[in-house]
Amino acid sequence: MLLEDEQVVVILGILIIFFMVLLTYGLVNKAYSDDYPESIENINALEMNNGDLVCVSYPNIAGAFVSCFSKSIWSHTGTIWVDPKTNVRYVVEGAIYRHKKYQHFQKIPLETWLFFNRKSIIAYKKYKGPPISSEYMEKVFEPFIKNCKLEGFNIFWARFLVQKPYYEYAFNSKYTCLEFTIILGQELGIYTKKNIYCSYLTNEIVNNGIEFCPGISYSKPIQITCQYPDLVFLKEDIKNNKKFWKN
Repeated sequence: MLLEDEQVVVILGILIIFFMVLLTYGLVNKAYSDDYPESIENINALEMNNGDLVCVSYPNIAGAFVSCFSKSIWSHTGTIWVDPKTNVRYVVEGAIYRHKKYQHFQKIPLETWLFFNRKSIIAYKKYKGPPISSEYMEKVFEPFIKNCKLEGFNIFWARFLVQKPYYEYAFNSKYTCLEFTIILGQELGIYTKKNIYCSYLTNEIVNNGIEFCPGISYSKPIQITCQYPDLVFLKEDIKNNKKFWKN
């Protein structure tokens, strides 16, 4: 049965009001959040190692929607991976940038990542625990890069409001960036498998509100104010993607 034009207008109106309420609620949550980093430091990229986290507070609508659920300024997380052959630091994450090379799940050079997120608040969390193998870490995240897409905001995000015990799950074709961080951490033996990956919010990762495996911990988030990028790799990316960087 087809809807009348007036019914369509009413439905669209209700949806717009709903999303406006969520947006307003998210902006208020973000404005009154008290989880800003307590310290600001210069971070040397070469000091970053496997398992370290980078966190982002997006100053846009997407960030506000995430705040609806997390009641936090933090919108996004990524995990550091060190290429064992080149010693280059990468951020492993789920995100969509204008650059076609860096969309959905990817490993992106740290310096390029910092440039993409330069207008946001960026924080760094140091992993404290047994060394993580680069080869094993790559084995865990590679299937996501090859087979998965990033899930955008939708009504099914309501699943984050319910905690569910961990169970053996089938590999999905879509995940959020948050779910990817949790799965990666659980498979690397950082987070316990107490609850399933969709049982956590961004603020729990950033503020150490998630249960760690024995002998594992993270530092408090440290805001990054100045980086020491390796210009060789940044220039290489500019050279290989002239059209993008020209814009």
